[in-house]
Amino acid sequence: MVERLAGMRTHNQPLRLCPNWLNGSLADCIDQLPSKLGRLPKQPLQMLYAGNIGKKQWLMEFCQLLTKTQADFQFKIHGNGGESESVRAWVAQSHDSRFAFGEFLDETTFAQALHATDVFVITEKSGSGASFIPSKLIPAIASATPILAVCDRSGPLGQEMSEARLGVIVNWNDPLDEALTQLLNNPETLAQLQRNCLNHSRRYRRDLGIDRFDIFLKQLAAEAKITPDGLK
Repeated sequence: MVERLAGMRTHNQPLRLCPNWLNGSLADCIDQLPSKLGRLPKQPLQMLYAGNIGKKQWLMEFCQLLTKTQADFQFKIHGNGGESESVRAWVAQSHDSRFAFGEFLDETTFAQALHATDVFVITEKSGSGASFIPSKLIPAIASATPILAVCDRSGPLGQEMSEARLGVIVNWNDPLDEALTQLLNNPETLAQLQRNCLNHSRRYRRDLGIDRFDIFLKQLAAEAKITPDGLK
């Protein structure tokens, strides 16, 4: 995001990135559930998509690719948005029992769904990732749920996935069977990914995020010579 904005500024304005933080009430819902660290994947592999379903997600395209695989999975989709009805209709018409579509989840039910799933799915349309902060991964990694990210490796989501080893990255041209097999048949790898997610989620704690934002605001105020009473 910073790199994208840097190319748009006209007067060399300073740019600072303050990452989002996990909503406090959702964090409480997740913390109330038992730890899933070290839990083996279920048979079939449980996969979850929850959130906005719009044009930049390419969720329909992902489902169409996924239905061609021979993997043993159950993919639950919950969400709304501009493309949600198209995805809902596709799931109903596909008659593929591995797919299920449901409504947008409230925080308590979302936390429970994250705890129940083996893998959280995030999809991004190819070429669009540089414009968006990958905030969808924050609740998932807080619940120690590895990510299956279908995206450009060079975008923010792909970079964070690679750097923190939060799951499996799949380009749109990569075979899905291999990625799903990697998650399903390697319990030690899955356990390590769970630990990586939980460790990385600490950078998105609410107290740290607010403290970081407070520091940035004070720095900006100092640079602009702003006092509590206004401009100097």
